[in-house]
Amino acid sequence: SRTPDAHDTQGNPIFFETLEARPIVIHYFADWCKPCWHEVPEMNAFYHQVKGKIAVLGVNADHLPQVQLKTVIQKMGIDFPVLEQDPGEKFGIMQIESLPMTVIIHPQQKKPDHRNRP
Repeated sequence: SRTPDAHDTQGNPIFFETLEARPIVIHYFADWCKPCWHEVPEMNAFYHQVKGKIAVLGVNADHLPQVQLKTVIQKMGIDFPVLEQDPGEKFGIMQIESLPMTVIIHPQQKKPDHRNRP
């Protein structure tokens, strides 16, 4: 069996190959970032709306250990899967410019499309 590219905090394996046929939205957040808290309900609504058509994945900008990360997810009320590892390198996301940061990976496109909000 193949090795997953990543795992979410629930321990579910993520295979990017299976996601690449559809757009992938990667949302970077941190619990100390006030705008991130405001964006979570919007991202949750978007996730529920596009489930199955668009992959929505969260990434904690602080690379917290799993136990802390699960607490932050719960505290912030995040519904969408949050990855334990940052897949930035795989998708050519060089750095987090500001938070929250949402990156859209288009199918068959190797370069990410950055969407930063002030």
